[in-house]
Amino acid sequence: MHTRKRLRVAEQECNELRRAVEREQAKVSEMRRLAEGQRAIAERLKHEGGGLELSTTDAKLRVNQLRHDVREAGAALRRRSTAGMFKAVCSTDLLFLIDTTSSMGEHIEAAKKQVMSIVNDIKAVFLNEAEVRIAVVGYKDHSDRPNIEFLDFTPSVDQVRSFLKGLKATGGADTPEDVLGGIRQALKATWRQQTRCIIHVADAPPHGSTLHDFHSSDDHYPRPGSEPHRLTHQLLLEQMIGLKLNYALLRITSRMDKMAFTFFQAYQTAAADCMLHKSNRYYRQACDMLSTGRSGLRDGSDSTRNAKAMLLFEEAGLGTTYSALRSLVVKVVTTSASCTAIRMSASTTTESSKTTAGSSKTTTGGRKTKRGGKLDKRLPAIKEHKDGVDPVQLETIAPQ
Repeated sequence: MHTRKRLRVAEQECNELRRAVEREQAKVSEMRRLAEGQRAIAERLKHEGGGLELSTTDAKLRVNQLRHDVREAGAALRRRSTAGMFKAVCSTDLLFLIDTTSSMGEHIEAAKKQVMSIVNDIKAVFLNEAEVRIAVVGYKDHSDRPNIEFLDFTPSVDQVRSFLKGLKATGGADTPEDVLGGIRQALKATWRQQTRCIIHVADAPPHGSTLHDFHSSDDHYPRPGSEPHRLTHQLLLEQMIGLKLNYALLRITSRMDKMAFTFFQAYQTAAADCMLHKSNRYYRQACDMLSTGRSGLRDGSDSTRNAKAMLLFEEAGLGTTYSALRSLVVKVVTTSASCTAIRMSASTTTESSKTTAGSSKTTTGGRKTKRGGKLDKRLPAIKEHKDGVDPVQLETIAPQ
């Protein structure tokens, strides 16, 4: 009898020792994996073009910030399953919104060449744990046919490249273009992932005097809402923010300044992490607006990003070529993923607080409330899950 007992104890000790060894081995493997991932980041996250190179330290800081945000989200879910959270945060829906009028020919050609590298870079940054889906919206002006061309989200890079190959840089009448029609089509895409980004590449603003500084003779539809589709930017921006769409405008010319500032104001009101390009003529005005606001205006340095923002708005300079497109897109996606982690953390913390508040009001043991009142005996008994805790999964629908 005693021998059997000693054998059981010895067996338990052996099992515990084996589990401890396995845990240590897992830690070593994870450390190796992280080291390899960060080496890959240092190689891949390099800005192309003069003065845009990203240092190894900056690359590591960016991913470390993302991991910190994910850990915070996990800490807020102590009683909920956190399995797959990193993948959920990093998996990305990336939509390219592209002006396809005649002045954009070189930029469209460069996009065709870089789309494969962009997807590979995003996956490498997230240690190949992210699912990346891409959609494309090409828009022209109202008098062009077709006016809007659209590819819905797909994980197939070949399909995206084939679609881009079919885009032709033609058309365009007056100076503004049908930007609002393009945004409306982007809103109709099948957004699914938690991290959602629009990369907008354009050299001309929308119609309507509230979004540009042109003379009325340069715009066939200067009065807001007078375009054929009767769209206004206010409603579209509300929908973009409601869908949790991170937005990056890659500017080519200064003609986009007023539109960028208008979009900036809407996102700033929604407590987004906002950055207006320093060459934007409204930059100083934006700084003044935010001097006492709740959202920080970044100066281009990741170290000054708003640590509590749940969305991203960024205006970045693309220049006259697509030389920096690849690194700019990866930077936008990684920052957006950090915002996603923060948003999930805030959401789950709120849910946890509500659950705690609700459970503190009643106790089931004596069927009494904390205030001493008896529960109504007519209420049916609540059966607990046999494991004591309801199974919880990560959200797979649009975040609320």
